[in-house]
Amino acid sequence: LSPEQARGAPVDGRSDLFALGAMLYECIAGRPAFSGANVIEIGAQVLHIDPPPPSRFNSRVSAELDRLTLKALAKKPEERFQTADEFAAELARVRARLSDSDTSRTRRLVTAENLIRSSALITMTEGLRRKRFSPLTLVGALLALLLVVWAIAIWRRPASHTPSPAAVALYEQGVEAMRAGAYFKASALLTQSIKEDGKFALAHARLAEAWTEMDFLDRAKDSLIDAAASVPDRSVLTKEDALYLDAVTSTVRRNEYPNAVKAYEELRRLRPEQPQVHVDLGRAYDKNNETERAVASFTEATTHDPSYVAAFLNLGVLHARQKNLPGAATAFERAEKLYVAAGNQEGEAEVRYQRGRLAVEQKPKDEARRELELSLALARATNNLYQQVQAMLQLSYVQDTAEQGQALARDAIDLAQASGMTNLVASSYITLGNLFLRQGNYDEAERHLARALELARNYKVRRLEAQALFTLGSLRNVQNRPDDALRLIEQARDFYKLGGYRKEAATAALLLARLKGQRGDYDGALAALVDQLRLAQQSGDMQLLGLLQRECGSVLAKQGRFAEAPGHYRESLLIARSLRDDTLAAYSLLNLANSLWRLGRYGEADETLAQLAGTTDKPESQNKEMSARILLTEANMALSRRRFLEAKAKGEQAVALARTLGARKDFMVEVDTAVCLAEALGGAAARARSL
Repeated sequence: LSPEQARGAPVDGRSDLFALGAMLYECIAGRPAFSGANVIEIGAQVLHIDPPPPSRFNSRVSAELDRLTLKALAKKPEERFQTADEFAAELARVRARLSDSDTSRTRRLVTAENLIRSSALITMTEGLRRKRFSPLTLVGALLALLLVVWAIAIWRRPASHTPSPAAVALYEQGVEAMRAGAYFKASALLTQSIKEDGKFALAHARLAEAWTEMDFLDRAKDSLIDAAASVPDRSVLTKEDALYLDAVTSTVRRNEYPNAVKAYEELRRLRPEQPQVHVDLGRAYDKNNETERAVASFTEATTHDPSYVAAFLNLGVLHARQKNLPGAATAFERAEKLYVAAGNQEGEAEVRYQRGRLAVEQKPKDEARRELELSLALARATNNLYQQVQAMLQLSYVQDTAEQGQALARDAIDLAQASGMTNLVASSYITLGNLFLRQGNYDEAERHLARALELARNYKVRRLEAQALFTLGSLRNVQNRPDDALRLIEQARDFYKLGGYRKEAATAALLLARLKGQRGDYDGALAALVDQLRLAQQSGDMQLLGLLQRECGSVLAKQGRFAEAPGHYRESLLIARSLRDDTLAAYSLLNLANSLWRLGRYGEADETLAQLAGTTDKPESQNKEMSARILLTEANMALSRRRFLEAKAKGEQAVALARTLGARKDFMVEVDTAVCLAEALGGAAARARSL
């Protein structure tokens, strides 16, 4: 009878542990913990009297055994052992310290009171209490009690839940869709799986992962809570299911990617022949910024199953991000063939979409448009609305005119709204704002970005909220409002850091350092960049390393430390070439040339500019902007060499090209200044004054 039972209060397994404690007490003390003439007296002692330590009646009882026994008999359930497993473990630990060799016996003490009073266990233990016992007897009693505790633990342990076959089938389809990057489809399938079987813990966890990939962090948190509630005791799970649950939970929490990697590595050890295990591990490596290991894991998956399309698709995406264009082309081609052979048009649309995204980044507009239009056509054929909106948003960046791109982005907004895809609605407004920002229409850009921010907050899509803040901060920067830019970008940076979005956090930190430099805080900017360099080196993010090296050089150049800047530009150039990043390489070369001529090293500057030949021949506006910047550099270098006619000619070409591009005001001021100086120093003071 436990105290809570005596009071008529609700009871749980801790009442059973109290009864076991009473049995243990009587076994080792030779007398009951609570005694009385009747049940009422015994109950009163249970409620109000703390029994003395068993060692008072048996000197062989150790202090540890005293403590353990009295803890089991605590009046308050929360002060006792909370589980049978905990009680058993403590008994085993204490038993290991007892000596088996001591054969001296103790005698039960009998008082007059004992002769007339009985315990709750008297009929069961009377025979035992009349005998002498030794430490060997004590050890035996403890062993018997351990067996009882173990039996209760096994009996009380809930059985492992077996999900229904229908739920398992939907779950497997949903997880495969997620491995192939089809998160919207995965969320629908996993939701159906949970409807079939609401106690399917892994389905809840994988749904949380799908919500996370689509930026619905609040929904992900709720699904993770449901997963935990579905299996309160993880010890009932098989080892593989427990590892999957740990891995997925760590992935959803974002700041625990190393734990996810560790769990998937253990799964790989258990099931090295399963390609899906290698794909899951590759995705975990990728999120943990271990790119080379991710590539190796996806490649390993293809060796175990040359027809496993998700492995090739992930491999292609990763190669594309690394600017390994041949590797990306090979992987995408293999994925496309497998999808076509299987008649999977949704998969084929995804391959076309990924190729198109890569082409958008690489700037071949015609190729990007062709792939994305094919992706859009396939998505329409399968009525996959999510793929349609994604393809339309990428297509908006490669239209012939800004107006065409903006119209396509508006169509994407309408389709996303009509389909209830709230995350894509907010994302579409960010795209539309970016398009107006590129055009230089800052008022329209601000209007659409503000709408994106409002929707992201309303829909609780936290990452898109941060993206909208970051883009608004970039807008404030080009509007020459550095204080506002700093405030907005710091908000985005803080979210990215807390949420474990490492690359986005680093990009925000890079822009913040640039803003500090623009405000004249060069030491602060350089310190922030050096800190980010250290983090990027630890993570192995070469793309970010290249950008940071270039930015370090720019800050040093603004300080007039031209002798130190070239080292950073050369590091940036090496990284850019290893990544086949033509844009980063071009700006690294241009900045290097600008530092060299200021050191009087004109020959090296000329050679550096010569390496840019051919990079400006393409018709894209970014290449034209680079041409204008090269002309400005050549004009300034000619001024430094007192070649005023050459400087004037180069400067005027730069002005004309910049005007056709609608270049930023700060750049126009630079080129106008170069022409003005060429006129003034060349003897045309009147024309210089008019400028």
